[in-house]
Amino acid sequence: MTPGKDNHKALAEIQALANQWLEGVISAEGRNRFNELLFQSREGRDLFLELAQMDAGLHWMFASREKVAALLNAEREGETRPAAIIAQQRLGLGDDQCFVRGFQRCAQSEAHLQAWLQIYPRIRAAAILSRDNAADPEEVVGRIIDAFFNDYAPGGDVNAVWRLASRSTASVIGDGHAKSLGSDLAQTVCQVAFRGPQCAADLDTVAIYEVLDEYVPHSYSAETLRLLCLRYLHGLTPQKIALHLGRSAQEIRLQLAKPRLDLVQRCLGVSGGDNVRRYGNALGYLDLVIDGHAPSTAVEQELKQWIKDDQRHASVAILVAIVHDFLERQFSAVRLLDELSVRHDKSYLKAIEQSLKEIEVFAAPLTKHDEAPPVASAASTFSGKTAAMLSLAASVLIAVGVGVWSSGSPNAPTAKPPETAPLASNDAPPVAEVAQADPPLPPVVGVVSETLGLTSEDAERISIGTLLRRNDAIAFRQGLVQMSTTTGSTLVLQGPVDAAMDKANSISLHRGKLTGLNANRGEPLIIQTPTSRVVDLGTEFGVGVAENNETSVSVYEGEVEFEIVPPSAQDPVGASLRLEAGWEASLSDQGALPDKASPLTHDREFVRVDEVQLRKDAGAGVDAARKAIDFFELLRTNGLIAYQGFDALGNGDEVSVGFREPAIRQLHDADVATGTSQTPAARALSGSLKAISGVSYYLDLDTSARSYLAKAGLVDENGVIGRRPGDVWLAWRTQSVGAPAGDFSWAGLSLMFGDNRSENEPLFVGLPVNCPSYGMHIYPGGGAPLDQKILLDQDPVTDGDQAFAPDDRDHQWVLHLQMDGTNAIASVWCDVDPSRVAETPPQATSQVADLKFDRFRFEVMSGDKEGAWLLDDIVIALSPEAVAEAIDRLGSSR
Repeated sequence: MTPGKDNHKALAEIQALANQWLEGVISAEGRNRFNELLFQSREGRDLFLELAQMDAGLHWMFASREKVAALLNAEREGETRPAAIIAQQRLGLGDDQCFVRGFQRCAQSEAHLQAWLQIYPRIRAAAILSRDNAADPEEVVGRIIDAFFNDYAPGGDVNAVWRLASRSTASVIGDGHAKSLGSDLAQTVCQVAFRGPQCAADLDTVAIYEVLDEYVPHSYSAETLRLLCLRYLHGLTPQKIALHLGRSAQEIRLQLAKPRLDLVQRCLGVSGGDNVRRYGNALGYLDLVIDGHAPSTAVEQELKQWIKDDQRHASVAILVAIVHDFLERQFSAVRLLDELSVRHDKSYLKAIEQSLKEIEVFAAPLTKHDEAPPVASAASTFSGKTAAMLSLAASVLIAVGVGVWSSGSPNAPTAKPPETAPLASNDAPPVAEVAQADPPLPPVVGVVSETLGLTSEDAERISIGTLLRRNDAIAFRQGLVQMSTTTGSTLVLQGPVDAAMDKANSISLHRGKLTGLNANRGEPLIIQTPTSRVVDLGTEFGVGVAENNETSVSVYEGEVEFEIVPPSAQDPVGASLRLEAGWEASLSDQGALPDKASPLTHDREFVRVDEVQLRKDAGAGVDAARKAIDFFELLRTNGLIAYQGFDALGNGDEVSVGFREPAIRQLHDADVATGTSQTPAARALSGSLKAISGVSYYLDLDTSARSYLAKAGLVDENGVIGRRPGDVWLAWRTQSVGAPAGDFSWAGLSLMFGDNRSENEPLFVGLPVNCPSYGMHIYPGGGAPLDQKILLDQDPVTDGDQAFAPDDRDHQWVLHLQMDGTNAIASVWCDVDPSRVAETPPQATSQVADLKFDRFRFEVMSGDKEGAWLLDDIVIALSPEAVAEAIDRLGSSR
């Protein structure tokens, strides 16, 4: 048999299966065969698109041909437009089976038809407003329509039609089938919404639909359009959108509420010139509740009382529900495809194309999720729609799929449905023979949801909306790429990266850093590296692969299995290590795993999902986001083991690492003032600790077994530093305020291992008691030998002592402790460039006998009660380079 005949036979089989599917009688085996044929033949997909569109069009044509078509052509005098014209041209309800049913029943009376145009949107709104989260609003609407037409009298008075609509709606939404705001509100809502023809003046649904139709979707920004598409086109909850975009659910709820309430405001403009501001928080609460957010008991009671208080409030509640319903129906692939032909804004068109491409990612598959999503299942997700709507939805999915499936590039433009009308005939359309069907493309396994900081060359290949297929390579030199997989995981890649998508739940990472957030706890997310495999089950973790193949893994939530792959001759089984949240491990370039995991140094070694949006906000000038990113970058300083920035909002507990909470501990009753430095050089990430005279402020280091200091090997079994050999570098900033510099008896920072100044204070750095210069004060344990004061020499290279007299300038201190397990050599620099301290002689140095500490004390004594010192930016690190890098980051963030 020739290739042409094979193709003709396949098309005939596709037509037969398509007819079965459109009639709803296709078997599971038939669906699988149907899916296989569609992916093998472009002509087959075109044929099915034509059949689906034909079915959708004919449904409306013949369902209402006798009643509606005549009215569409009727000429009527007067100002009132025929109801059929309004229905077809303005409301967009021609494919709503319940609306068509009512239209047919009311067709004998133009007055009844005009009433139906006002009543039906109110019925839908009441069903949405009063439903619970488990109720299908289409089912509720269907029940109301059944109740309405059981008692409907075609020749009755129009006021009787309104009263019947009120009774029918109240009986259904008040019987327990739908009660998100409580069945006790059913009567109130229905009495207001269905008062009679006069209520159309207060809430003219036809005029409202015209406003909404004029504004949606083409007046939205690209960012808003994208969110609304995720919510209504793809049917994602705010929580799932937040996961997909790497944002908080609260942020997504607010961003969705804004355009909806803006539409309410616009509609109020045609309904009496009202304003949303007069309704306060109630309108915002109502919007969130309708969108599926469970209200607190207090909010629920407030909403109920608000609706009962004023008839106008009930009308506005109906309006909010109408807006939700309109968006649900209008954000369709058909409408967005139409927008592609009339809009020229590149960012807007990009958002539409991305949303259409994501259909293939979010559509529910018939087969395994790493296989190509079949067409029929995607349409079946639109519960409660008519056969025509199902057909139309399926045709759109195919239309989008034609562009995506038939292109060799993930960024191929989305195809539009044919603009010519399908054949209104029962005969099969002519089919052209082709030489050979195109081979199927690999299935889509993910989509790029965000990019930041890519080079222009990489940005041409990778952008928001780029589809990722099985075995696609992902490589870029710098920046971030966030993607969502069809299995529900979110991945963040940090450049430079060389990776490949093996499957929806598996990625090969050859070089670079990756963070994975696996929301699907039933299926593992697998990261393959050149020497290992990381398998996780519902968790958040980071994986990094260096140039020499050294692999590091950090776990933030849940647990992962870290395995050597392939096994070595010395280890034919392949060693593995299970890591839980808060732990990390590294596989050396020699392929050796450690015997046990290590505590995380901090939880920001990798760029996590929540940080992507923070970086976008920081780039847009949001100060809080910029400070958060500055802190994360500070934590990534190699060798940093502790930092305290004294953030004003968190009273020192937020912008901090390596310290215990509370950040500041006092022994006396006095206020702790954390505020911005009064110097021109403003503090970096936050405020500063303002120590007032006579008050001791303690900052306790975290010396627990899992602490950063313990991981660095600086803490002994008793939880103190100094009893084990090692080097540690400390830095901090100080400034005197409120009194002349010479009025202080002493002021500075002490290293202590208890709160008793007489016995637990081996070293003090700052302005020693009764000294004319900055320096060190060494207190030996037990009081013998005598304590020592070593004053700073500003220029130790020059002969003689150049005293460092106290002043009110901002000072940067650096302290180096070389510890041998008992004693230590302490060296101090003040106002020396941190990047040069290693090569600059210290301004003071001395041996400290029996050094040990686990806390700092900051204390000031002044003859002037207004005198105080500011303390800020305490840094503890393992090297002078780490100190210099941290201080440089702090300086650049100011």
